[in-house]
Amino acid sequence: MEQFQTFIDMGGYAFFVWSAYALATAGLVGVWYMYRRTMKIRQAELDQLRPPREPDAPQE
Repeated sequence: MEQFQTFIDMGGYAFFVWSAYALATAGLVGVWYMYRRTMKIRQAELDQLRPPREPDAPQE
């Protein structure tokens, strides 16, 4: 148990280390969220521009 506490303490730099991990994780989640939102918007725009496909039409 003491080894785990030493790991969590990070030699006295725990606040800086764990806050850096938290900021990096928040940044990655933010980038992922913006990517997903942008892709949904772009897909909706593409669906509006693309004519509907005929189900029995021959493929080129």
